[in-house]
Amino acid sequence: MNKIILITFFICQTSLFSQEIENTVKNQTNELKINLLNTLVFAYPELNYERVFSGDYGIGISAAALLFGKHAYRFHLLPYGRIYFINTKKTSAFFLEVNMGFMEHREYNTWVNGVPTEYDTHKGFGLGLAGGKKFFFKDIIGEIFVGGGNNFGEDFFIYPRVGVIIGF
Repeated sequence: MNKIILITFFICQTSLFSQEIENTVKNQTNELKINLLNTLVFAYPELNYERVFSGDYGIGISAAALLFGKHAYRFHLLPYGRIYFINTKKTSAFFLEVNMGFMEHREYNTWVNGVPTEYDTHKGFGLGLAGGKKFFFKDIIGEIFVGGGNNFGEDFFIYPRVGVIIGF
């Protein structure tokens, strides 16, 4: 009797485990990425998390903060949604992104010997678009995209959305 219960339990466990893996691979993936362009060139590290559903669309969030230097953008928190135009996970895919975020921008007014000394700080919510291409290399993901947006506040400024991204 104990052997029958043990065998039944083992069969149920393996069938449940295989369904869990199949649904995870088939329906959704989690991606953690870093924007190399902003990090290495502007000292403005940007981390991205994206959840891709069925290979057709995904939602994510991007966060960045300036470490040092006189870059105009100090930080951003930017949720986004993407639509992928090729429904495969093993080849490259084009995408269109709609993003909306909160950011801080500094407008430098006075420069002395090439160094900004006075500035106005603007914070605002923005809405933007971007387009790009995603590449798959075994377990590594690469992306190239370009876009931008503008804020809804009383102080008008445009924010860029540019990246060369690597992640997994």
